[in-house]
Amino acid sequence: MNPRVLLITAICAAALTLHAYFFDHMADDAYITLRYLDHWLRGEGLVFNPGEWVMGYSNPLWLLTLAPLGLAGLDLPSAARGLGLLFSIVCVAVVCLESTRRQQHWAATLAAGGWLAASGPFALWSQAGLEGPLFSLCLLCAAVGAGRLAEAPSRSALTGVCLAIAGATWTRPEGAAYGLAVAAWLAWRSGLRAAAPAAATAIAAWLLFIAAALGLYGDPLPNTYYAKSHPLSLALLDRGWQFTWAYLKGQSGATPLALFLFAVTAGRRATAPGWLGIVLIFAFVVFYHSVGGDALVYHRMWAYVQPLIALALGDAAGSLARSTDPRARRATALVCALPLLALPNSVRGFELAYLRADDERIRSLATLGAELARRAPADTLIATNVIGALGYTSRLPLIDMLGLTDRHIARNSERRLGVPGHESHDGSYVLDREPDIILVGIPRASPTPLSVNDAFRPAFPSDQDLVADPRLREHYAFGHLPLEDGRTVALFQRRGFTGLGLGQPPPAQGLR
Repeated sequence: MNPRVLLITAICAAALTLHAYFFDHMADDAYITLRYLDHWLRGEGLVFNPGEWVMGYSNPLWLLTLAPLGLAGLDLPSAARGLGLLFSIVCVAVVCLESTRRQQHWAATLAAGGWLAASGPFALWSQAGLEGPLFSLCLLCAAVGAGRLAEAPSRSALTGVCLAIAGATWTRPEGAAYGLAVAAWLAWRSGLRAAAPAAATAIAAWLLFIAAALGLYGDPLPNTYYAKSHPLSLALLDRGWQFTWAYLKGQSGATPLALFLFAVTAGRRATAPGWLGIVLIFAFVVFYHSVGGDALVYHRMWAYVQPLIALALGDAAGSLARSTDPRARRATALVCALPLLALPNSVRGFELAYLRADDERIRSLATLGAELARRAPADTLIATNVIGALGYTSRLPLIDMLGLTDRHIARNSERRLGVPGHESHDGSYVLDREPDIILVGIPRASPTPLSVNDAFRPAFPSDQDLVADPRLREHYAFGHLPLEDGRTVALFQRRGFTGLGLGQPPPAQGLR
């Protein structure tokens, strides 16, 4: 192995690690999977609330991958972050080595590895605790393996492709669609003999996923699908485009430029292996727009295809570097520097400010959960929009007012297009269940007690349902829960519930 290539790979991996630690973000949604895993390891089953069999996660392979670390006694949030970063570093290594193999030039290594090191979405979601890095690695290995299979058919290459497709499908259900895209490319490039096993694997993995979901939870798809899905419409596609445009602006246009450079250099041959990566990126864009995009900070879902974009840029840089045209070789440095266009979005701007505020909210939720675990009886029922860190640290039963882990709310058809994943609601159902505590909006710790209207500004349709229902004012009292650090969190407490020791403040009649 060329020492220069190994050095570039190591530098890019180190740069990605530093970039990830600059963000230092742990997603609230990651704690949902960790709560399922925690209950499983405690012998209570793969459930969010003991006794309620609802599939509120969509990443079973990620959960299973974390299980041995939990059994070994490791802290689950730390294990999830560390394992995610490890998978991302492996992506860097695969991208660098594959770019070098294809182009036989160190410039390809630098451009490809540099793209991942500089990518804000890829760096942030590397250690956010979610399944993204594993999904990225599966897609990358499927693309690399299929390219090698097309060049030199072998049983080992075919096995690798099939394993990567199965892994992608069990990491995220839409992975099966990417597997079929790989099979279609192989059918065009190498014929049905190579494509048939890939297609069969995608279909079999998908059917096995459905069978497992039906067997455990009685539904063929994760409950999150029912909570988030909308019929295909122009409005849904437009929302997806708005999120895509935000990503493209955040990357300073580097992504389409990288794909264009590939098309006019290394991609001039229709049989070039890099075209499979373009096919998968196109499949991602179609899927992304069909679900209306994703609102999580720093374009979470776009992180999945960053290694494929990196391969395309590496191919472009290597092709230019090996060209006999002096002008093309001089352009190589500019291509290798293209990832730098994306860096400003990592260190300034709205996204970073929003991220820091989001981090503070998640820390407050974890603190609130720990306080509830200390003060509230074990059967205290809480209704809330935010179930991740709060649910993981409190271990109390929760009603998810957004429906991700609640079968009834997820299937409520009375929802309109809004913030992805936050449209499901049924306030009447929530109040029918008579929760002991209701947290409206996104709870926040405050150094001084807030008035009822300052504390509860309806953020989602689920909040508006509650504010419009007179039972909230009649049956619940507005109060403040003191935290150990001196701050307080506002909440609604069911009248007659004394588990928090807050007494019985007057009804919340002032709520507007």
